[in-house]
Amino acid sequence: MELRASGVRLRKASPDSRDELTPQELQVALVVAEGVTNREAGARLFLSPKTIEVHLSRAYRKLGVRSRTELARRLVVEAQPPAQPDTLQRRALVALLFTDIVRSTDLAARVGDQRWSALLMRHNRATENAVERAGGRLVKWTGDGVLATFDTPSSALTCAEAINRALTKLGIDVRAGMHVGELDVLPGGDVRGIAVHIAARVLAHARAGEIVVTATVRDTARGSPFTFHSRGNVPLDDIGQLELLDAERRQPDLT
Repeated sequence: MELRASGVRLRKASPDSRDELTPQELQVALVVAEGVTNREAGARLFLSPKTIEVHLSRAYRKLGVRSRTELARRLVVEAQPPAQPDTLQRRALVALLFTDIVRSTDLAARVGDQRWSALLMRHNRATENAVERAGGRLVKWTGDGVLATFDTPSSALTCAEAINRALTKLGIDVRAGMHVGELDVLPGGDVRGIAVHIAARVLAHARAGEIVVTATVRDTARGSPFTFHSRGNVPLDDIGQLELLDAERRQPDLT
């Protein structure tokens, strides 16, 4: 970023939409994507909240996003660095879970910076607890949501259900998207691969309180305490059409 700011022309190995951002816009976007307020981002970067707002609005326009949630998700799926085969730790088949807060920008504006920071901390704590209890691994925060991996789809579904239940009590609406697929686990614990992209795109089709999954989740979770209702084939950006389903816990048969 220092080299780019000084005017040096750098050869891009794999251009993406982040290359359209200036160094400072990218820096602001990355900090805000961690879930902090404009004021907190300004304090960290030694910029005024107004300057943060200006850079953030430009980043929104260049990346084609309209909210912090979309910003964080875009940075997650585009920030995966190209890795050489010998740097990959292992290939794994896992269940991926993406969650985020529904209309987080509106909620933050409604409750104010101080209360929003407190709510976000409680959200993070509840999410961490749910992932740990379900036996999952928290890969990264995505602004006001999380990417986590699990050994089984049932564990991921249980975690999504627990997160929704815990945060509803706090007055926070969340949604979840899930997929099962192969991915590369990097030495630092990060993950990359088409499965991550699919799970992120699935999340975009969920509404408040919903757990939306791919048909792969349904097929690998047969016999679990969850039932699935098909939405039919749905087009996912740059991936094609996939069958998506709503997942919910099966109600006990009382007859």
